[in-house]
Amino acid sequence: MTFEPIGNFMFVAAKQHNLDKQAVAGLTCQKSREILRREFPDFVEFWDVKKFVKGELTIKSLNSTASSVLLMQKEYIIDLFDKEDFPLKIREISIIRN
Repeated sequence: MTFEPIGNFMFVAAKQHNLDKQAVAGLTCQKSREILRREFPDFVEFWDVKKFVKGELTIKSLNSTASSVLLMQKEYIIDLFDKEDFPLKIREISIIRN
């Protein structure tokens, strides 16, 4: 018997009940929003996580300053997600500029 961290409960439950990829992608987006809110509180109002598809997380940035910070912090953010033990690996972050 293997034990999963309690933080992954929703991901494990979605997989066990054969929910489609959209459900797991939605959970990944929600968890990403929580991490960004915790780690970058000054930019929460300027960054909007839009979707997660095939390892790519898409974030909309509402101004050029927020886009620049997101671009410079991209690798750090991916490392943060790796440390959070996501069931689906986030390999890339794409930025949509408003």
